[in-house]
Amino acid sequence: MEWVRGDILGHGSFGTVSLAKPGSSRSSCHNIPELMAVKSCGVSSSASLLNEKEVLDGFKDCPEIIQCYGDGHSFENGEKLYNVFLEYASGGTLADKLNNSCDHRLPEDEVRRYTRGILRGL
Repeated sequence: MEWVRGDILGHGSFGTVSLAKPGSSRSSCHNIPELMAVKSCGVSSSASLLNEKEVLDGFKDCPEIIQCYGDGHSFENGEKLYNVFLEYASGGTLADKLNNSCDHRLPEDEVRRYTRGILRGL
């Protein structure tokens, strides 16, 4: 899959997460959105990220789980990277939401909604 890396969204435990857009061949990949996230790490430390991709592949079409669109390799700044293409969650993580609230708390109705979604995903 051709793609273009965008801004860095953050650093996860298994790699760096960036925005990504499909390249010019997007028309042949109808299931690939206009905007996605790509999680990348060096090939030498990619075992955990590869495992994450395999786990996500087991949850295809579950609306409560971030979708995986595939994986691939790239060479950037002289390093071979392993990349996993993921659904872009524009709202960020639940931890981001909590950290961005003024008192580091969420209203009870939001806690119920998030808990319900997590349990459905499980």
